[in-house]
Amino acid sequence: MGTGVSFYIRNLVGQEMRSRIALARQRGETLRIPETAAEIARSYPGSALADEDLRNRLFAEAIQAGAPIALKANTRH
Repeated sequence: MGTGVSFYIRNLVGQEMRSRIALARQRGETLRIPETAAEIARSYPGSALADEDLRNRLFAEAIQAGAPIALKANTRH
């Protein structure tokens, strides 16, 4: 059961990433990789994706889609 569930959740994570990328691109907003990856990880705790893997996948898909990105977390002074 674990493998099937993990595969299903990974597919959901992929759909979530593509949706967020498309929305950012459509709105002309910058996709903040660290924050977006953290939000997705919290939403899908069973994805079995390491934080770094999630950020890397999000980065690669955003670049491929032509969405503007930010690699550093949004900090306030």
